[in-house]
This record gives sequence, structure tokens and C-alpha cells, in this order.
Amino acid sequence: MGHPIPDTRPAVLSRETIRDLRELLSFRHFMRHAYAVELESERLEDLANALALVDSRLAADLDVFERLLGGTEA
Repeated sequence: MGHPIPDTRPAVLSRETIRDLRELLSFRHFMRHAYAVELESERLEDLANALALVDSRLAADLDVFERLLGGTEA
């Protein structure tokens, strides 16, 4: 969704959104396979802040795409 498809659609997600989603997915992947890892509160706080930011970026990216499709008035 981060790459445009020529003659079909532009990229739906911004580079910033993709970067932040990858960071969150990386943590999720690590935690699914880490069985005896002690969590660091600072790291969890950083990820929670990143989640809030990526949530707003994702919503904005999808709003732009929806307007492009003619789904809503600007």
C-alpha cells in the first residue's frame, strides 16, 4: 500500500506511516517469539507513543485516499 500502481492508484500510505508500522510490527514479531524476556517500561512507553502517532497518520492517509476515490467531500 506504500507503492503507487501506475494507472490504478497512488500510494495509499505515506513513508512515515510505513516506517512507524514496521517498527510496531517488528516489536510484535519479536514478542511473539520471545518467551522469557523482561519488558522495559521505557521501550513500551516509546511504542505506545508511536502507536498513537501511527494511528493518526494512518487515519489521515486513509482519509486522503478516500477523498481521492470520491468517497467524501473535502
